[in-house]
Amino acid sequence: MSTERWLIHHIWVALFGLAACIDNTPARVDTAETTADSVEDGADGIDIEVADTSPTDTLEDAADTTDTADGNDADTTACEPVACTLYCEHGFANGPDGCPVCACRDCAEPGDCTRLDCASPVCTGEGSCLCDCAGVEPVTYDCPDGTDVAWCACSALGWDCLEHPEYQCPTLCTPSTSDPWFCPDGGSVPWCECEAPGCEPRCERVGEAEEGWYDGCSGELIVARPCAGCEMACTAIGTRSEGWYDACEGRIAWGFCAPSRRCVESPEKACDTLDCTIDQASDHVCPDEGTVPFCGCEVPAAACEPTCEQVGTSDEGWYDGCTGALVRLGVCALCEVTCDAIGSRSEGWYSSCDGLIAWESCATGTWACETEPWRDCTGGLACTGQGGEFIAPRGQCCPGLTQLDYTSWDGEQCGYVDCLCYVCTVCGDGACDAPENPCNCADDCPR
Repeated sequence: MSTERWLIHHIWVALFGLAACIDNTPARVDTAETTADSVEDGADGIDIEVADTSPTDTLEDAADTTDTADGNDADTTACEPVACTLYCEHGFANGPDGCPVCACRDCAEPGDCTRLDCASPVCTGEGSCLCDCAGVEPVTYDCPDGTDVAWCACSALGWDCLEHPEYQCPTLCTPSTSDPWFCPDGGSVPWCECEAPGCEPRCERVGEAEEGWYDGCSGELIVARPCAGCEMACTAIGTRSEGWYDACEGRIAWGFCAPSRRCVESPEKACDTLDCTIDQASDHVCPDEGTVPFCGCEVPAAACEPTCEQVGTSDEGWYDGCTGALVRLGVCALCEVTCDAIGSRSEGWYSSCDGLIAWESCATGTWACETEPWRDCTGGLACTGQGGEFIAPRGQCCPGLTQLDYTSWDGEQCGYVDCLCYVCTVCGDGACDAPENPCNCADDCPR
């Protein structure tokens, strides 16, 4: 046998011998368990094989049981965490073993609905909290231009308010939207971006003595008072009273809080050309999808079209339509005048009888746009009703309706669309009505 094979042989023998020693080693018995531990272990009916020498821990473990709804004691220390993405207003329900399950608990316990800031909080038969608002009139929001938009109303789900009703106003903008500046060639360039006001108040510490409105940036208390369920909005925009107000008790704080447009100076410089003709124009789209005039081609000469004057006399001819000055003598009765050769060096006024009257930029002019076209908008953005659809951020469900993702359900899988598309309905009333399905309203439409 060679030296190398001899060494390999003896190494394998040594390794097998070590494995045999390990396998035949008797298990070590931990004798550190106290008498008290053993007695308590037997009382539990559970063999505890840990070397815990603390009698206190063992006594606490034995006493840690929870009475379940059916009267059976369950060891809650054995409960596994609930792996569930379901949002539950009152927490998870417990199963027969006393452990939490992936299901919501109803508002059956005293005090569940007291967090609602209303005169008559109630727990419905479906197990949800709502404000009993029967007979309460809807509340509208006054826009700066005098338009009224819906704000709060009573619905099947209780008193409900729109978030930021000021975003529905025709002359204001919705944060995250933009207003393009149109070029005369039909294209557009970036112009205005709508920005939300910063540091808006937040309702915090609900249910505590310190509940109230707090500064959204510094976290400092603005005013201490009940605020849960009180929708907030920026009101009195454009006046000395502009500020944050809620729908429950009114003013929270004065301040400039309206959404504002941040616009680029001289956006027309980004256009390839500013040459335009009289037939070119563009409109501004208002929040309600209506339009108002925005940009157009200014052609001063177009208003001074030559007219045929002094017919039948030696002075018969074409005269300036604005100044009355003679442009060209000639027979012109029954002749029509037009602006022809537009955009060329021969552009001018022409007679249907004998041709050129005068060279003039009669259809070519200067591109001009309104500085604030939204001021001419008059229709507020109407909220979306039951079963309606909208694309964010231009849209919002009417008070009392739930905003749900636009989805489809084929009986097995959910289908989603590639847009911020939403539908409006009453999710949570126990009825699975279209456009509700298991994908967007699992409470009403279980799989």
